[in-house]
Amino acid sequence: MILDLNQAEQGMETDASPTNHWRWTRRLLPYRMTGNRSNETIVGADQFLAVICVTVWPNSTTDDIATFIYNEGGSVYTRGQVSKRLKYMELTRKVGITEAYKVFMPNNVLRAELFWTHPPPLGVVSIERMRFIDVDEFGVCLNTCKRKRGYSVSFSG
Repeated sequence: MILDLNQAEQGMETDASPTNHWRWTRRLLPYRMTGNRSNETIVGADQFLAVICVTVWPNSTTDDIATFIYNEGGSVYTRGQVSKRLKYMELTRKVGITEAYKVFMPNNVLRAELFWTHPPPLGVVSIERMRFIDVDEFGVCLNTCKRKRGYSVSFSG
């Protein structure tokens, strides 16, 4: 702007119009350019942490992502803030396949057939039904649960 004004004063050719020169001489310090509202949540390093979390654990929930960001030194975010940022990054929820394809491998089919059709030690043919389950000194601990949904890049055409 100032270089353009100096060229105009010297009578040299400039890129700006005479109207711009007149406006610039009236106000040498331009207005601050603000544009639209800037993103205030999950930007910079926190957004990078969100991407890392989704890349490593695609089946993580918004709570998991917010917790990961906080544990890695980021700020505290709500579910809505995480969800909006993931939508902005074009990451959408997908349903994953939970079928067990190894069940139909020949060796596993043979093992199941032997178990149900032969007597011990291969199977359970001559054993009474009430002896199948032994819960003496039995404990169950559910640490994780397989999730069916996860985040992935949206491939919209």
